[in-house]
Amino acid sequence: MEQKSEKGVFYITREAYEWFKKEYARVYSHFVYVHTSPEGKKYVGHGKGKPNNRWDSGYGYKNMPELMEDIKKYGWENVIKIRCMENILEESAIRLEQFLIRINRTTDPERGYNKSVGGETEGGWHSSEESKTKAAEKLKGRKNKPEQIQHMKDAAAPRYKPVLNETTGEMYPSQAAAAEALGVDKTTISAALRGKLKTVKGCVLKRIEHEKQARMNLVLKRKIP
Repeated sequence: MEQKSEKGVFYITREAYEWFKKEYARVYSHFVYVHTSPEGKKYVGHGKGKPNNRWDSGYGYKNMPELMEDIKKYGWENVIKIRCMENILEESAIRLEQFLIRINRTTDPERGYNKSVGGETEGGWHSSEESKTKAAEKLKGRKNKPEQIQHMKDAAAPRYKPVLNETTGEMYPSQAAAAEALGVDKTTISAALRGKLKTVKGCVLKRIEHEKQARMNLVLKRKIP
């Protein structure tokens, strides 16, 4: 296989090229993700390989009783799954995982399911001491720039905003969940949220940014005569 460069021509064997591809895929194979339950609690994790294999439709969390209990309670399909970053180094995945755990305070039982500040593999095994030492050395003296912090916050934010039924006070974790609950298709829900439809089966729907504020507004609205 011939590859051209600005200074001329160099050659690489196909065997060497295939080895490089495999080695690159092996090293840059980690990912970071955030799960959010319908009640707003989050779990931040990292893994290696394909996220869907790690998650295993929710059954990959059998060693995490609280998270598994809520998955069974709400259904895996109603858990918001965000892939923050994929195909990154292990050290980068650990750093981002720890950062997201810290800013989201997911070690607080009221806010999340994490039992530690991050850095452990999710199968119960810990990262090697060598990996931890390397990660710690890279983090020494480093400070994230404001734009980097905002980027990480945006990555952790849910892509699907909840939907509030102002008529009943019920909160749906997504448009799909609202459509299923009301017995209509998602296009009908989308049309209502865009203002194309006033009601859906007699219910007024609203897309919300912040669940707690939306519930407070709903309570205040109902108190007004």
